[in-house]
Amino acid sequence: MNEPLLVAQGLKKTFASPTREVEVLKGVDLTVRPGESICILGVSGTGKSTLLHILGTLDVPTDGTVQFEGKDVFGLSPVDLAEFRNRRIGFVFQFHYLLPEFTALENVMMPALIARTPAAKAKKRAEALLERVGVAHRLTHKPGELSGGEQQRVAIARALMMSPALLLADEPTGNLDPETARTVHELILSLNEKENLTLIVVSHNPELANFMDSAYRLSSGVLVPEKQLQP
Repeated sequence: MNEPLLVAQGLKKTFASPTREVEVLKGVDLTVRPGESICILGVSGTGKSTLLHILGTLDVPTDGTVQFEGKDVFGLSPVDLAEFRNRRIGFVFQFHYLLPEFTALENVMMPALIARTPAAKAKKRAEALLERVGVAHRLTHKPGELSGGEQQRVAIARALMMSPALLLADEPTGNLDPETARTVHELILSLNEKENLTLIVVSHNPELANFMDSAYRLSSGVLVPEKQLQP
């Protein structure tokens, strides 16, 4: 069996307010293997996004470890951690976070340009990715000229720009109508199946979990296999 791509152990996260401390994560364990697709379910406010941000090294846990390909990512220096995140992890959020002053093509090129990839090489890959996600005809358009579904497809292309080993998606269709959401779900799942892209999706939609390798529910600060919650 393949060695794990990511192993999270004992993840805890506490947020302090002037009056009290709120423990959002209370000891999350998760093992993810290369090419696996995982859905993390839960209602709003349970800490799903917090967990995803920690797995993607955008936030640090109060306690616990995250190992990526056997390496403790939070043991890296800030510079090395930023480079690791840019090259090995792709992010898709509920809000596309495209830069409004740049075209779709320029937005997709951005991670590669930050990594000092030659512009011609970055442009060629960005064009190929935009074609792959079905918006090649919109590459010169700015985000304000795109539909919600088109914006999210551009965001997915941007997340794939550096050929990451892991794609993290946080409610990627939360702002889309049902039909558009379905096409975006199909796109993400096809990337997992056809390109062996490891995928973790946070969602409140239990239907999505049916199409993924495994599903968990974040409940009372810990991950519970979804099948254990069924009658």
